[in-house]
Amino acid sequence: MTIRYLLLCPDEKDRQALLAAIFGTFELAPRGKGEIVRLKEEKGGEMEIVGAGAPSRLFAIASKLIDSTVQIHGILMLLSSGDEGSWEETRKLTQWLEDENKPVPLKTWVMGNPGEIDKETSRKILVELMDEHERILKSG
Repeated sequence: MTIRYLLLCPDEKDRQALLAAIFGTFELAPRGKGEIVRLKEEKGGEMEIVGAGAPSRLFAIASKLIDSTVQIHGILMLLSSGDEGSWEETRKLTQWLEDENKPVPLKTWVMGNPGEIDKETSRKILVELMDEHERILKSG
């Protein structure tokens, strides 16, 4: 089984800084439309972190993926504090997930600049998202 988390951020450099801080390396997704990290689990499964996003397209990207055959188990929104457009996209996505009864946890991380992204904080945020996913699975 593949567990897949979506890292949404309108800024490619910020997404890549987060992935590099946590994993050290990542691959560019096919067709240059984001980033991907794949980790093999001991039990034969795989975890993927998929980075994507563009200004004014966060909701469209996430909702399209969730409504497709791609299974998304959680979303981490990486946003800048003054980016009102992306904040509106996040609110729209949160409301849509609730209205459509989609059990996909969404966490938001606000940062000032890519220099603020450090390994310890980045991992903590990702673990919080994974824990939320586990809670949803347990609650049925």
